[in-house]
Amino acid sequence: MSTLLVLDDDVGIRENLAEYLEDEGYECKTTELGSEGLELCRQCTAIRLVIVDLRLPDMGGVEFIEKVHRLNGGIGCLIHTGSVEFELPESLLLKGVSEEDLFYKPIIDMPAFINRIEWHLKDI
Repeated sequence: MSTLLVLDDDVGIRENLAEYLEDEGYECKTTELGSEGLELCRQCTAIRLVIVDLRLPDMGGVEFIEKVHRLNGGIGCLIHTGSVEFELPESLLLKGVSEEDLFYKPIIDMPAFINRIEWHLKDI
């Protein structure tokens, strides 16, 4: 089974999103720190997708995505942010992160969110 990692500094958002995803049949791990998320990705080879907030206590979400991509290019990333001004930097576009991977808080269209998760997991 593929595991998802929910990486968000807001405990309410992090836990609610993980609970929703678990109700949808996914196994989830959670953390608020990018460094801890990287360690989880190192230790748990079942993690296939990370849902990343852009603002984390110890590193930015873009930095996390770049680091996790170097660690394991097979781990997909969705960005989950409250920053409506955010535009994907070229560095993430080159790593395969697209506009379809960007979701703003609160997520209004949960079926589209789940569809994008499924798209990332389809070849596993």
